[in-house]
Amino acid sequence: MIFPSTYKDWLKAPSSLYSGAGKKVGYWEMREGSFLVSKGLAGPHKKGHVIERYLDVVRCLGGTVEAVEFPLPSIEQERARMREALRMRTGGKPYIAVVPGARWAVKEWPLAYWQVFVRRVTDSGMHVVLLGGRDDVSKGRVIEESAASPLLFNYTGRTTLKELTALIADAVLYVSADTGPLHLANALKKELIALFGPTSPERTGPYGGKEAAYIHLLVSPTSVATADRPLVDDPDCMARITVDSVWQTYASIMEKTLK
Repeated sequence: MIFPSTYKDWLKAPSSLYSGAGKKVGYWEMREGSFLVSKGLAGPHKKGHVIERYLDVVRCLGGTVEAVEFPLPSIEQERARMREALRMRTGGKPYIAVVPGARWAVKEWPLAYWQVFVRRVTDSGMHVVLLGGRDDVSKGRVIEESAASPLLFNYTGRTTLKELTALIADAVLYVSADTGPLHLANALKKELIALFGPTSPERTGPYGGKEAAYIHLLVSPTSVATADRPLVDDPDCMARITVDSVWQTYASIMEKTLK
């Protein structure tokens, strides 16, 4: 039995106890119930990116790691359906995908900043598709009302995961903080802007980091998150990423992308 991460250790402990497995392997940082695991794994990337940490489990078990790929299920049906829905509203013009929420509030860029940024984007003539889960509906509504633009389409809380992936796949650019859909955009190798503050992009950022030309990381100037301290409780950190800095990055990307 293998536990490659430390997420919800308290749920894994009973599984380990009653599994009947002769050997139970867990990551070295396991907390609750760690005494039930027979081996704590500390690979060469124990403080590195989470993807490499998972791959350390493969290496520990004798596997080999070559090129890292992120296979996704087919989204062709969803892509065709969402394309048609947007085509009727945009005339087939390009759009950017924006996800304003994150699992933890401390990782979110201020809602007021999103309002200003999105309004600038729509005022420039670019379409914007807002995406997110049910918890993001209120944020989407605030941004939509603030923009008051026919170029903005609010899909927060209104898509399946495959539909969300399809909308990201057809966007010319993806923008968000450290949240799940960011990694879908990365798996699709979409041009993206990722906003980081209290979390470390070296640990949980889009895999490939600064080496991938399509990944544009904007890290708060006051961030103290590191590989040793990947999550910092600093509610003001994300507010130090200015709207102007995100806009300038956006404008630079659009200048090259839409030539």
